[in-house]
Amino acid sequence: MTEALASPYPPRKRLDNIKLIDALKSASNVAEFQRALDAIAENFHPSILSEFDWAEEIAKVTGTPSPGPLNDYITLATIWLNIEVRANQLGLDQESLDSMEAALLNTSGGESIIAAIRELHMPAIDQYVSAKATEVGLEIEAKISEIRNAGRVLKTLNVHLENFHRMLLDLPLTRLDAMVLYRGLNNNLVKVPEPDRDCDAGDWTIQWLNILADYASYAGMAPISALLTDCASRIAWHEVFLREELADGWEAGAGPCGRCAMYFSSMALQTIDTKGEFGGKLYPDSIHIPARVNYTTCPFCGYESPIELPAMFYAPHRHQVVYCLPAMGAMSKDQSIEFFSSAIEDIRTRYAERLTSEERAAFDSASELVTLSWSQFLNAIHMGDTASEHHAVNILHREDGSGILFDAMKNVTRELTPGELAEMLDNADPILVLRPVRDEGDPEA
Repeated sequence: MTEALASPYPPRKRLDNIKLIDALKSASNVAEFQRALDAIAENFHPSILSEFDWAEEIAKVTGTPSPGPLNDYITLATIWLNIEVRANQLGLDQESLDSMEAALLNTSGGESIIAAIRELHMPAIDQYVSAKATEVGLEIEAKISEIRNAGRVLKTLNVHLENFHRMLLDLPLTRLDAMVLYRGLNNNLVKVPEPDRDCDAGDWTIQWLNILADYASYAGMAPISALLTDCASRIAWHEVFLREELADGWEAGAGPCGRCAMYFSSMALQTIDTKGEFGGKLYPDSIHIPARVNYTTCPFCGYESPIELPAMFYAPHRHQVVYCLPAMGAMSKDQSIEFFSSAIEDIRTRYAERLTSEERAAFDSASELVTLSWSQFLNAIHMGDTASEHHAVNILHREDGSGILFDAMKNVTRELTPGELAEMLDNADPILVLRPVRDEGDPEA
C-alpha cells in the first residue's frame, strides 16, 4: 500500500471561512473593509471557495438572478465582483481596488484572479488527482484480496468508486466535469450495478467497469476513467466471484463526517453472529470481538469515528439476540424501538433466510436485549447483559498499547485499542495484566 496522500486542499474550516466573508460583507467603513481584505489575504486558500455558492452571494448584493453553483475557477471572478460591489458602496476608487487585488493575490496588478489561481493550483490538483487514482486502485485491489465472501466484493468496490467520485465533485477545478458525469449517470455516483442472476458476475463486472470508463472519459473525467480501466484489467474478477459464500452481514451506506460534514460511503457490519468475524478463535461456543469494528475514516479530512446504525448480534449458544438501536442521545429506549422497528425487522428477515428450519425456530424463540449505542452493544455482546457485573478478566497488553481481553467466565475474547485498554485499566475492578514476554537478551526481561 502507498502512503496516504495529503490533499492540496486541507480540511475546510467552515466557521473560520464564514467569519472571514461576513467581515467583508458587513464592513461599514474603508478601514473595516481593508482589515477584512487583509484577513482574507492572510488566510486565503482555495478551500474557502467550496464553502459558499458565490453566485448566490452576489445575487443578494446586486439583486440579479443567481445562475446557481459555478465551478470554482469561474466563481473566483464572482468573488472579486462581490469585493468590488462592497468597495464601490464604500466609495473606494479603481486604483485602490487594483492595489488591493494585487496584495490579496500576491501577484502583479496585471494578472487576473482567475489566471493566478489556475496557474498556482491547477498543476497541484492534476498531480494530486492522478496520484490519488493510483492509490485508490491499489487500495481496491488490496481490500478485495482480503475478502472471502463474494457477495461483499461489489459493495467494497463501489464504496471506493463512489468516494473517489465525491472527492472530484468537491475539489475545485474538477467539480464541473465530475458533475457532468454525475448528471449523465441519472444523478448517481460511479458504481457497478448488482449483476443479473443468470449472468457470470466476473464478466458483468469487467463489462460495466469498461462501460463506465468510456462514459467517464467522454464526460472529461480522465482520472475516473483510468481508475475504472485499471480495476477492470488488474483484478481477477472471475476468481474473485468463485470465493466461498460465508455468512456475511456487511452492508454499504453513506453519511456525513462528524468533523467536516462531507458525505462519504463506507462498509459496516449490520448482521453479526458467531460464524463470521465474531466467531471464537480459541474454543467452541465462544465469541471474539475484533477491534475497531464499524469504525470508518473520512476520506476528506481523515477523521475516524464509529458508525452508528441499527445492528443485530445473535449468539445461538446463549439463545440470545442483541440489538443496537442508536439513540444518539436524542431518543428514549421506547422511542428507539419504535423508530428502528422496520429496520430491525428487515435485518431479522434477511438473516433468517440463511438459516435452516431448525436454526430459524431457535432464532425466533431467542431472548432479546436492546442497547442504545455501539459501545453499549459491544459490551452487551461481551457480558450478555446491559447490567453492570464485576468479575476478573485477563488481558494481554501489547507494547503498542493495545491488548486482548480474555474472559473465561463469559467465553469471550476481545481486541482492545490503546484508548479502550487505557480506559478499562483506569476504571476496572481487579484485572490481571499479562505483558508480552521479552527476549532473554533484553535487559528489561
